[in-house]
Amino acid sequence: MSLTRFHGSSSEMDNAYRDWRDANPYGYVFHQSKADSGMLHTCKCGHMDYKSNDAARMTKKPKICSTKRIEILGWLKDLKMDYSECSTCRP
Repeated sequence: MSLTRFHGSSSEMDNAYRDWRDANPYGYVFHQSKADSGMLHTCKCGHMDYKSNDAARMTKKPKICSTKRIEILGWLKDLKMDYSECSTCRP
Protein backbone atom coordinates (compact mmCIF):
# COMPACT_ATOMS: atom_id res chain seq x y z
CA MET A 1 0.00 0.00 0.00
CA SER A 2 1.35 3.38 -0.95
CA LEU A 3 -0.31 5.93 1.32
CA THR A 4 1.28 9.20 2.31
CA ARG A 5 0.17 10.99 5.47
CA PHE A 6 0.55 14.72 6.01
CA HIS A 7 -0.23 16.14 9.44
CA GLY A 8 1.33 18.96 11.38
CA SER A 9 1.37 22.66 11.92
CA SER A 10 4.54 23.62 10.08
CA SER A 11 5.02 25.32 6.76
CA GLU A 12 7.37 22.46 5.82
CA MET A 13 4.55 19.93 6.22
CA ASP A 14 2.20 22.16 4.22
CA ASN A 15 4.81 22.49 1.47
CA ALA A 16 5.33 18.72 1.36
CA TYR A 17 1.55 18.23 1.04
CA ARG A 18 1.31 20.87 -1.70
CA ASP A 19 4.25 19.28 -3.54
CA TRP A 20 2.60 15.85 -3.35
CA ARG A 21 -0.65 17.22 -4.79
CA ASP A 22 1.20 19.04 -7.56
CA ALA A 23 3.12 15.85 -8.45
CA ASN A 24 -0.05 13.69 -8.35
CA PRO A 25 -2.85 15.77 -9.91
CA TYR A 26 -5.01 12.68 -10.51
CA GLY A 27 -4.56 11.38 -6.96
CA TYR A 28 -6.91 11.27 -4.00
CA VAL A 29 -6.94 12.99 -0.62
CA PHE A 30 -8.77 11.83 2.49
CA HIS A 31 -9.30 14.83 4.76
CA GLN A 32 -9.66 13.44 8.29
CA SER A 33 -11.88 15.97 10.03
CA LYS A 34 -12.49 13.90 13.19
CA ALA A 35 -10.71 11.02 14.88
CA ASP A 36 -13.00 8.48 13.21
CA SER A 37 -14.30 10.20 10.06
CA GLY A 38 -13.61 12.47 7.13
CA MET A 39 -14.17 13.11 3.45
CA LEU A 40 -12.57 11.76 0.30
CA HIS A 41 -11.61 14.24 -2.44
CA THR A 42 -9.67 14.27 -5.67
CA CYS A 43 -6.44 16.27 -5.67
CA LYS A 44 -7.97 18.76 -8.10
CA CYS A 45 -10.98 19.44 -5.86
CA GLY A 46 -11.43 23.11 -5.01
CA HIS A 47 -11.97 22.14 -1.38
CA MET A 48 -8.36 20.95 -1.28
CA ASP A 49 -6.94 24.03 -3.02
CA TYR A 50 -5.32 26.30 -0.46
CA LYS A 51 -3.27 28.35 -2.88
CA SER A 52 -5.72 31.23 -2.54
CA ASN A 53 -4.95 31.45 1.16
CA ASP A 54 -1.31 30.66 1.82
CA ALA A 55 -1.73 31.64 5.48
CA ALA A 56 -4.04 28.65 6.08
CA ARG A 57 -2.46 25.54 7.59
CA MET A 58 -3.30 22.84 5.09
CA THR A 59 -2.16 19.96 7.26
CA LYS A 60 -3.63 21.03 10.59
CA LYS A 61 -6.06 18.14 10.07
CA PRO A 62 -4.55 14.90 8.72
CA LYS A 63 -4.49 14.31 4.98
CA ILE A 64 -4.06 10.76 3.72
CA CYS A 65 -3.03 10.71 0.07
CA SER A 66 -2.68 8.09 -2.61
CA THR A 67 -2.63 7.86 -6.38
CA LYS A 68 -5.06 4.94 -6.05
CA ARG A 69 -8.57 5.40 -4.67
CA ILE A 70 -8.78 1.70 -3.75
CA GLU A 71 -5.80 2.07 -1.40
CA ILE A 72 -7.47 4.83 0.59
CA LEU A 73 -10.75 2.89 0.69
CA GLY A 74 -8.90 -0.19 1.98
CA TRP A 75 -7.19 1.88 4.67
CA LEU A 76 -10.55 3.37 5.71
CA LYS A 77 -12.09 -0.10 5.89
CA ASP A 78 -9.19 -1.51 7.93
CA LEU A 79 -9.55 1.30 10.47
CA LYS A 80 -13.36 1.12 10.41
CA MET A 81 -13.40 4.83 9.68
CA ASP A 82 -16.57 6.55 8.50
CA TYR A 83 -16.22 8.65 5.39
CA SER A 84 -18.21 10.48 2.79
CA GLU A 85 -17.28 11.38 -0.74
CA CYS A 86 -17.18 15.00 -1.84
CA SER A 87 -20.23 15.88 -3.91
CA THR A 88 -18.22 18.54 -5.77
CA CYS A 89 -15.36 16.45 -7.16
CA ARG A 90 -17.08 13.03 -6.93
CA PRO A 91 -14.04 10.83 -6.33
